[in-house]
Amino acid sequence: MYNGIEIDMLSLGNADCILVSFWSGLTVQRVLIDGGNKGDAPAARAFLRDLKIDTIDDVLSTHHHDDHSGGLIELLSDETLKFGKVWCHVPQWHVDMDKVWPALKAAGSASDEAAKIRKSLQTVADIYNIAKKRSITLEEPFKGKRVGFLEVCSPTEEFYNGLVVEMTDVGKIKAEDEAQTRYDIQTNLEETMSKAILGESSDSSLMTDPHTEPENEASVVTGITHDKKVCLFTADAGTSALTNVLRDYPACKKLFWMQIPHHGSRRNVTKNLIDLFAPNTAFVSAEGSKKHPRRAVVNAFKDAGTKVYSTHYPKPLPLRQCVGTVPTREGYEPATALYDADKLAKKSEPDWSGLAAILGGSK
Repeated sequence: MYNGIEIDMLSLGNADCILVSFWSGLTVQRVLIDGGNKGDAPAARAFLRDLKIDTIDDVLSTHHHDDHSGGLIELLSDETLKFGKVWCHVPQWHVDMDKVWPALKAAGSASDEAAKIRKSLQTVADIYNIAKKRSITLEEPFKGKRVGFLEVCSPTEEFYNGLVVEMTDVGKIKAEDEAQTRYDIQTNLEETMSKAILGESSDSSLMTDPHTEPENEASVVTGITHDKKVCLFTADAGTSALTNVLRDYPACKKLFWMQIPHHGSRRNVTKNLIDLFAPNTAFVSAEGSKKHPRRAVVNAFKDAGTKVYSTHYPKPLPLRQCVGTVPTREGYEPATALYDADKLAKKSEPDWSGLAAILGGSK
């Protein structure tokens, strides 16, 4: 008889799709967190098919960026899959769209942020319409609610309402665009100067006051405790949301397992937050570029005693974490922690230093 949790993080580059399964005896409940980009839907569908899964009890859209909800739209439209409930924030229920939408359209292409918000609002509308068409119940996930067996830790409705105002205020969006440009220029300048002085080791430092856009801060953070072990799913949550989680849920200190937010970006965590969460194990969904995951973020987790694994390393593969007793699964092998394969590769390289010395001495 089983009694445990399975966490499957798919390998989709810089995109999130996580299947969480809770086993009780021979009964299993499943929550699908996000679905990657639109083009990732076939890979997500194939993964479910390989596990002979055609029913998902709860689907959670953490926020409305394409790399999280684009694939969800495709999966929810697939009538070979059955869904019990959809959890999704609907900004249109929290602001006066009769005022917001014309202003967003008027901003035109001059504002990248306004374009993102327009796209997100359309994504929400698509999810809502698909759920309505298929007669799937849709509910907003706020703190204290339960998405299946997962507890919503953030955002509160009050916190979310404040973020929605920021998201849809055209004046603030324009100011944010300008502030972000200045921030990026300053950050790039600081990084360039640091590298000139310290070399590549400068990438080992974290930002002291990072910030991410309101849509990311509004990400749904969920958690579960099993056998006194706490697992935390963070999506793209930023420092404000994560600080609130630590304040409201002291059990989130010294975690068993954690998703590193925003594909390992430096804009979402600080050293203090990492030291407080200090998970035994952390997964990150990333493509393996310089920014995702940031070496500075990975190193900070490692310094906190965490084993860090990425979906890209040493080759793109899904990651699986189990807590308690769950069915065995063929074809899986132990994962390699980030940078460990690099160390092994260096150790296996022949040592030519002695030969170089002899050749040098013979001249």
